[in-house]
Amino acid sequence: MKHCYVLWILLFSPPEFDSLKPIIRAISQNLYYEDVQCKIEILLGDARESIPKIKEPIDIIYQDAFSPAHNPLLWTREHFTSIRAITKDDAILTTYSIAASIRLGLYENGFYIFIHSAKLMRKSTVASLAMLEGIEYIDMELKKIRNPTAKSMRDEEYRETKRY
Repeated sequence: MKHCYVLWILLFSPPEFDSLKPIIRAISQNLYYEDVQCKIEILLGDARESIPKIKEPIDIIYQDAFSPAHNPLLWTREHFTSIRAITKDDAILTTYSIAASIRLGLYENGFYIFIHSAKLMRKSTVASLAMLEGIEYIDMELKKIRNPTAKSMRDEEYRETKRY
């Protein structure tokens, strides 16, 4: 299925994607691409086991695990601790989740929290280890005051539900 989708992108994508086609092709065939500007590597398998093995610091993380309800161990504070351990000091993490528990897990690991909004798109979370300009900042300390029962997800609450 992966190759069918990639083939569609390569055949029917707009001209703006032309410069990306070699990258898309390499990733779909080899799960890897590298040039002077970037390195992209797709790791297949258990994220909780793979992440600690990453040796080079990461610039960008796209957190697209199944929902916290279906895949809780990939949304816990401890999981974000593992991610934080492999990131550069100016790393950015993006995710579709805007749940307070997810944002708190990131915040508790030193990330500043921002919200991304755009026309015809749902809101999403951007987390960065550095303060960002031009994007709406979410004051998590104020969120905690306004919602004192909110808490991050924790491994100990989901140990028996390894579903990822």
